[in-house]
Amino acid sequence: MHPLCQHTMPTGKRCQSPALTNARFCYYHSRRVSPATSSFPFAFPGDYDAIQHNLSLIPLALQEGRISPSVADAMIRACRAASANLKASSRLRRKSRKCVDGEFRIRRTALPKHPI
Repeated sequence: MHPLCQHTMPTGKRCQSPALTNARFCYYHSRRVSPATSSFPFAFPGDYDAIQHNLSLIPLALQEGRISPSVADAMIRACRAASANLKASSRLRRKSRKCVDGEFRIRRTALPKHPI
């Protein structure tokens, strides 16, 4: 009789697949990456260089098996969103600046009234 995989599903049931030889998990669960081993140096996406750095790390982590394809896809979507947010915020900053006497000054605009 083969030992069974020791992975526990979110429902509390145990995996019923046979474990690999001299291993605790089956083929599928031995390939899954635990959060403790999947840490790698992602930079806070505060500028375009940090986003590019993160985008270069994602394929490497995927190739090394440190993240799954679905996690890589989610990370790429997050980088795209961060890039779009940076672009939108820089557009807003350019609109709110006004050149006075050769210096850029931020225009002060009143906040819209809140209907109470």
